Amino acid sequence: MDKTVSRMIKNGRVGIIPTDTIYGLVGSAFSPKTVENIYRLKKRNRKKPLIVLIGSRSDLKLFGVKADPSMHKIIKKLWPGPVSIIFDCPNEKFSYLHRGSGKIAF
Repeated sequence: MDKTVSRMIKNGRVGIIPTDTIYGLVGSAFSPKTVENIYRLKKRNRKKPLIVLIGSRSDLKLFGVKADPSMHKIIKKLWPGPVSIIFDCPNEKFSYLHRGSGKIAF
């Protein structure tokens, strides 16, 4: 990721990065304000959760997500790659991400 975009994200701003098919709006998943700004900019339905991009499997722990051993095998097989996996995340701390569903796609 471009260093300028990375710096913007760390400072709570929203950035734009190319993906495999389109450009995407990105920001820190740890900032409720930034997440709300992404919803506003995209004019996205606020009931629909966003996908959270992570750098490694260990980042799941930052969201309180626990994968059982069989899920670790699937993760190892599919990641890194263009696949989103939906995990249970019942922690209300992240309700601004899971929008009340108790699940987050990574």
